[in-house]
Amino acid sequence: MLHLLKNTIENFVFSFKFSRKNKILVTKKSNIRRSKIGNCGTKNYIEIENSNLVGVSISFVGSGNKLIIRGGGQFNGCNFAFRGDNNQIVIDSDCLIEHGCELFVSGGKTINIGKNTLIAKNCSIFTSDLHFIYLKGKQINLEKNIYIGEHCWICQNCTILKGTIIPDNNIVASNSLVLKNFSLENTLIGGLPAKVLKTNIEWSRYNKK
Repeated sequence: MLHLLKNTIENFVFSFKFSRKNKILVTKKSNIRRSKIGNCGTKNYIEIENSNLVGVSISFVGSGNKLIIRGGGQFNGCNFAFRGDNNQIVIDSDCLIEHGCELFVSGGKTINIGKNTLIAKNCSIFTSDLHFIYLKGKQINLEKNIYIGEHCWICQNCTILKGTIIPDNNIVASNSLVLKNFSLENTLIGGLPAKVLKTNIEWSRYNKK
């Protein structure tokens, strides 16, 4: 069962203001160390289920945001940043996100990561361009959702921009810039910008031999 947690996790630094109806739910089997939350807003929500967080930073500037992490995940030195209201980051079970990764969500959008996905060091995932571009008074660079499927491997130093869809069982090569929708599963994509490099591939965390 998930239970309300305020300050019982060792070394978890809270600036969370529970009087403003913010909430964090963490299972007892979760392990959270050297991590911190920065919060400026109300009705923000964190749910962590049976996962390990080491050196993780979570920051909210806005209200009604959600970070949901399902069971079996490992998160090492990564950053989750929420700007504005009603944004979500949803990470399914058995995922790994490594040091130097930043997930930035704004504009009421969602970053969704499927189960058993690996994201290597120094990757950036943004639902917006961070600043705004106007033409005749109308914003033309609107924020968009990002979807990364199940059992994907995002290699180090990749940038994944707004509107990207990466289907299940795909690999993104190191140093790639991904900024469009891909439709095929079991592909290797990569480049600046990323394109399909190989099809009908498979990958595994472990040597099958």
